[in-house]
Amino acid sequence: MGKALVVKGMKVNNPIGLVTFEGMAPAALAAYYERNTSITEAQAESLNILVKTLIAEGLWDKLHYFYPFLGTTLEDMTLECVNTENEDLFAMSGLSGLSVDGAFMSIGNTRDRPIVYPTSITAISPSDVSMVMAGGNPYLNGPVFMDASDGRKCIDLTFFSGGGAPMRMACGTTENGSTSNITGEQLGTSVLERVVCGTINNGNGVIWNDKSKYAEGTGNTDFVVGRCNCFTPFGTKAGKLSFFAMGRYMTEAEWGKFYDALLIFLKATGKHS
Repeated sequence: MGKALVVKGMKVNNPIGLVTFEGMAPAALAAYYERNTSITEAQAESLNILVKTLIAEGLWDKLHYFYPFLGTTLEDMTLECVNTENEDLFAMSGLSGLSVDGAFMSIGNTRDRPIVYPTSITAISPSDVSMVMAGGNPYLNGPVFMDASDGRKCIDLTFFSGGGAPMRMACGTTENGSTSNITGEQLGTSVLERVVCGTINNGNGVIWNDKSKYAEGTGNTDFVVGRCNCFTPFGTKAGKLSFFAMGRYMTEAEWGKFYDALLIFLKATGKHS
């Protein structure tokens, strides 16, 4: 990242020019960097650029969770950036079944389905949600955020749902109390580098595959989120996860800005070709 020598009290009357250090860490990442001991300099620079872009676009303050999955140890790779010490979903649900696979976190079929109760989940409104996931293969169930009193009422985003690997998002409940799912057309199992965003705005749900609208639908999101099932594999195949974020609803334009910045980050850190 470079070094600079600063002399206290020294004043330069005729500076040659002003220098901007692009890789300098934003204050929002200070706690994350204090805990991540195996992140590389190149990874940190890429993360700095991503977060500074999201801050500049007014998107960072919308986030509840932000996992860049960086570092070489499982403990570092599962660190969360927004509420690093208190809101790690992985720290609260345990690391069983997880492993580091290069630039990805691998979620094996021994991963159980623990229920966790982080405090920030209760602040999430099911009618005002965006979920962003990127992965190295489609065999992955995303986190399921459920109603405090009825597990059938939930919001989630799943990479893989049945043959041909169509994606699915739960958008609350139907009138009879069953989960209202939004599912698109089959994409084929060869789709290995998915960058997906699921949004819900007052019951209107949209799944974005890259920046293309993949599926949309409606649901009833009149409930309070109270618990969460974390990431699990789909069936017997291990899922590979390279990024996850969850926050308030993003418009199409906001998701486009988020996607552009995220894709640069994913490519720079070896998570996307």
